[in-house]
Amino acid sequence: MSNVEDRVMKAVDAVHRGIFRASRGRAPGRAGSMPVVELTTTGVGDGRERLWSRLTAAHANYAGYQRRTGRPIPVVVLDPVQGRDGSPPTVGA
Repeated sequence: MSNVEDRVMKAVDAVHRGIFRASRGRAPGRAGSMPVVELTTTGVGDGRERLWSRLTAAHANYAGYQRRTGRPIPVVVLDPVQGRDGSPPTVGA
């Protein structure tokens, strides 16, 4: 990615984050039928390193991408949430 492309992507990201925060997550709140969320934390410390090692062992392209970028690539762990009756919750309910 060129410096110009990188600056454009960072500017678009900044505008998107501004809109998302100003609307308190309501706009853009959906991408098609999927809800849009903003991740505000990344994995850190030993836990991230352990997971990152597993990810790059399974998918070597992530290690190559990490070498080309100046930022740590986030490792996000999502835990399923269950409704009170044990079933998955309804999105947007």
